[in-house]
Amino acid sequence: MVKIINATEAKNHFGELIQQVYLHGQHLIVKKDKIPVVAIVPIADYEHLLPYNTTPPEIIRDIKQGAKQEAAAKRLNEFLNKLHKKMPDTSERKANRDINKAIDGIRKAKKKQ
Repeated sequence: MVKIINATEAKNHFGELIQQVYLHGQHLIVKKDKIPVVAIVPIADYEHLLPYNTTPPEIIRDIKQGAKQEAAAKRLNEFLNKLHKKMPDTSERKANRDINKAIDGIRKAKKKQ
């Protein structure tokens, strides 16, 4: 999916835009004075645009490492989402009470040792 934004918006929200591109594969077109001037795309898509063997080896290495990290982050996110769905709905207050109770129990057990 392509999103079109103006240069001011790109400047003011650059960090958020990078996340959209990196995490969600978003393609961005940035316009200045209503003219498309640049595109922001995921690095893997950019690599496919370049002629063969024009990408410096260190960039290729970094791209591969980034792809591994991205895949690991996606797997972790999927795992956490599945885990979250299995968790009962508990208020933050009750969760904090349970956490404090567990901490107190551990401290008491350590004192007995």
